[in-house]
Amino acid sequence: MTQKRNKSGWTLVEIAIVVAIIGVVLSLSVPNVVGIVNRSRVKAAESDLQIIAAAITQLMRDTGKLPGGQPLGTPGSPEYPINDPRCGLATNYNNIFGTRWKGPYLDRIPLDPWSTQYWYDPDYNGSPQGVITVVVSLGPNRKGGSGVVNPTYDNAGGLNHEADNVYVRILER
Repeated sequence: MTQKRNKSGWTLVEIAIVVAIIGVVLSLSVPNVVGIVNRSRVKAAESDLQIIAAAITQLMRDTGKLPGGQPLGTPGSPEYPINDPRCGLATNYNNIFGTRWKGPYLDRIPLDPWSTQYWYDPDYNGSPQGVITVVVSLGPNRKGGSGVVNPTYDNAGGLNHEADNVYVRILER
């Protein structure tokens, strides 16, 4: 007489198939999730940059000066991290903006979504429009051109730029 066995549970082959299917689904979905997170960070940086650009524009209208205290239209003006007091957004550093300064123009100076400083660059040369005045984030790789987590400078003393930079143009007028 043969005895029937109750079959309960999963075979090794069935478990392997389920694990393989889960692996395929994850391999297809994880890059999409990472892409969504990166796009949301770029959008957050663009939003911050719009606010900072508006603050710089108001500073220039009030004082007639660029961040750093140089008069409007000064060629070769230096770049500043937005949190630098000489930028003039939070404080009238050493009264370089004179009595026309009506700030603070920002209540707080944010970091970008990748935890690096935003920068003011009066002669940004990394855009299709040529040389423009911008506020810029170093972007997802947090590099300024040479692989360091700080901006680096080209031979002319300007910020090096990479394709992943996020920037907003500031009009001086």
